[in-house]
Amino acid sequence: MKFRLPYFVLFLILTSPASATNFYFGVNAGGMTEDGDFSLNDSNPPTGSTSVLAKDYQAPDEVGLTYSLFAGYKLGSDIALEVGYAINEELEGDIRILNTGNGGIETVETSYIYAAFVGLWPVQGNWAFNARLGFAVWDINYNQTEVDTALLSTDANYIIQEQFLSDNASAMLLGVGISYGLSENIELKFNIENHFVDFSFTNLELEFDAVSITFGTAYHF
Repeated sequence: MKFRLPYFVLFLILTSPASATNFYFGVNAGGMTEDGDFSLNDSNPPTGSTSVLAKDYQAPDEVGLTYSLFAGYKLGSDIALEVGYAINEELEGDIRILNTGNGGIETVETSYIYAAFVGLWPVQGNWAFNARLGFAVWDINYNQTEVDTALLSTDANYIIQEQFLSDNASAMLLGVGISYGLSENIELKFNIENHFVDFSFTNLELEFDAVSITFGTAYHF
């Protein structure tokens, strides 16, 4: 199911309890491994802004930086509702176009917003374990540039054509983490999350897995 960005998250924010005693906000940063598996519905698609050229291999899994801002509200001693926004580093890979034999470059830019329920379990001292389940709305911008490989080492204009796709889709989010309370208000966090994204363009299916490992801090009001 596809969404047009922040409506779902806005609804959750507006319907959250009004009391500020359990609110918190924070930042995360770390690495995200992104793996996209493209498959064409049409083996010989027309060129244009809504299609891409067939290719015979994908760029390997890549690790890029990811940054996020988040805010949450503790609904009780062992559960919280959290929303956030993340931006991921652009990924780039080399490809070979099947129907021309020319080389190519593909870039993928992604970002997402999410809403999740977070279970909280103190384990020892100021340490706590957490697990999260929620949904994210991902935005993806995919660009494919076909180049004439014979001209790459010259000053000639070697770009033959470019294809661009942009869309958004919902994804399930699963995560686990640990945290340490430095004080009554400041908390250090370590999280591992997995997103399962399924994009569908005009003639292109993209199954996209993303796993992030992040460190962050939260301030509790």
